Amino acid sequence: MKQAILLFSGIAIGAVAHVNTTFAALPLSFNAKLQARSSPGASVTAFNLPADATIDSSAAIDANARIAFFAVMPDNSGSGAPYISAIWSGTGGLGNFVYSDHAYSDSGPCMNASGAFAFTQLARFLPNFMSIYVTGTHGIDTGSVNTIQIVRPCVNTAGVIDFMADGTIYATTDGTHVTTYATAGAGSPYASLGPPAFNDAGIMAGLVVASANSSQHEIRAFAGDGSSNLIIANHATDAASAYTSLDPSVSENSSGQVAVAATRTDGHRVVLRSDGITTVEIANADSSGVIRDVGTWQPTINDDGLVAFIARDSSGEAIYVGDGIGLRRVVGEGDAMQTDLGAARLGPVNAGDPVFHSVPAINVHGDITFIADLQAGNNAANQWGRGVFIAHALGDSIFANGFDSAPD
Repeated sequence: MKQAILLFSGIAIGAVAHVNTTFAALPLSFNAKLQARSSPGASVTAFNLPADATIDSSAAIDANARIAFFAVMPDNSGSGAPYISAIWSGTGGLGNFVYSDHAYSDSGPCMNASGAFAFTQLARFLPNFMSIYVTGTHGIDTGSVNTIQIVRPCVNTAGVIDFMADGTIYATTDGTHVTTYATAGAGSPYASLGPPAFNDAGIMAGLVVASANSSQHEIRAFAGDGSSNLIIANHATDAASAYTSLDPSVSENSSGQVAVAATRTDGHRVVLRSDGITTVEIANADSSGVIRDVGTWQPTINDDGLVAFIARDSSGEAIYVGDGIGLRRVVGEGDAMQTDLGAARLGPVNAGDPVFHSVPAINVHGDITFIADLQAGNNAANQWGRGVFIAHALGDSIFANGFDSAPD
């Protein structure tokens, strides 16, 4: 079964290369502003969303701090479909649905710096059939890649789309040609591939498991000509490696640096940034330190080498950003937030539940979008739904929380 892919634009993809990067300074503070909020029930209104909408994915962010995320709503139109899946996009506390269909997405939209985004949808009448969509484009065929499932598509600023097919193929399309980057299985050195990351240089990065020894894991960067570079190996692969295990999901910036969470041979959880030459520990979890644990959400990296990630500190779950020298706490459990309903705080629906429900995506300016549960004031029993925020990076040292605009 073939996949239909929609394309924005395209260029040729070159070989793997390492590029030196100059890192921007850490933002000194962040101003977290509500963009949309779902309702937990009939007694609480929603903000910028229909009353019966459920926020159903991670949020993405572009260079202009415009975000996109999926919301799911019951379909009351009489079409026979049980629900509508729609993409909400906006910034500054204003936005609207820019796409909707009677279909389900397996992941959130992946947005490039220019604001185009790609995502998968389950076709309405074809079980297990996935399609890729990119904003403002026409349909094409995947050609040589015959598949029943595609996941994790991203579109870079050149309009090239990457995707993972059936869990065994890394590939891209430029609208005319499909290029296979790597395969797993019979005849391949890799038994399996992890979810890929994709950058503006046309390089795909991901975790690979060796066919010869399933305990040997590497993160490799692949080019369309079949070449690849080793980024990080685990201890079973390289006895000199300090890392017993590498998390399966990674992110990658345009300079070829990869961010990933890992477990060290001493048992500590860490967040890493590596270009295959230099590996830097962004954060090292310690039970008595600032970072008590590193979560399972993948870290994200921007083109300045700043890495955002979810961790646990003395207050509970929190989002941090680091550059390899210092760390900044962006926002965390128990923090006060201004919303359309008034003062709220970040807190779980039930004790022990997660507070955050998305990868903390970061743009080139250090702005971070995240999704979190909200409680009314200090009343943990009074839930105000799930909020989508933009934490704007600030250059001053005063922490500010604000609501972007007054509700209608």
